[in-house]
Amino acid sequence: MIGARVLMFVGGAFGLLLALLFASVATFPEALEGMGEGATVQGFPVEDLPWVFGTAALFVGGYGIISLVLAGLMGRRSPGLFWTVLVFQVLMLLLTLANTVFGGLAAILPLLYTLAILVLLLVSASRQYYRPT
Repeated sequence: MIGARVLMFVGGAFGLLLALLFASVATFPEALEGMGEGATVQGFPVEDLPWVFGTAALFVGGYGIISLVLAGLMGRRSPGLFWTVLVFQVLMLLLTLANTVFGGLAAILPLLYTLAILVLLLVSASRQYYRPT
């Protein structure tokens, strides 16, 4: 239980930091200048880069906030909270699995990270902790 909670805190904080980075890239034109050359080489319109980074900031920031809130609440013994965290992590596993399959092997680390959280949630001690008393 404590291992999954710690990993969710770390993942949530990392998600918020990445969201800040993506939002700053989407906001400051100076950050986009260097990326414009690489984007045009691959046929990606430069004017779409702020939208891409802004959308990435929303998704990653949303994960960070939800993960931090759930990790903060995990100290409570509630079967409903356990199932909420489990469903959230399964959805994140499916998202990272799809990203790995369609986006490349760069998403293997988030996939393994989410899998580790799920394994730690499903061990017997974690399930016992969240059983109603």
